[in-house]
Amino acid sequence: MLLKDEKEAETITESVFAKIWDERVDIETEDNFQAYLFLNLKSEIFGQMNRYRDPASKEMFLSKIHSYSDNQHL
Repeated sequence: MLLKDEKEAETITESVFAKIWDERVDIETEDNFQAYLFLNLKSEIFGQMNRYRDPASKEMFLSKIHSYSDNQHL
């Protein structure tokens, strides 16, 4: 498991699917969409991990995710 926070995993997954949806016309993955999806998810996860390496930045990122998620249930 690369991510230990469920909210962060959901946010990254939504981001990747939104990106794929936006680029759907240009994507040529008829043969192996699963591999394409996996590579995009992995890239996004590692990108997030690199952006939030220091604990203060990561905590700020996670608090944004949690507050966004809490507002979605209103």
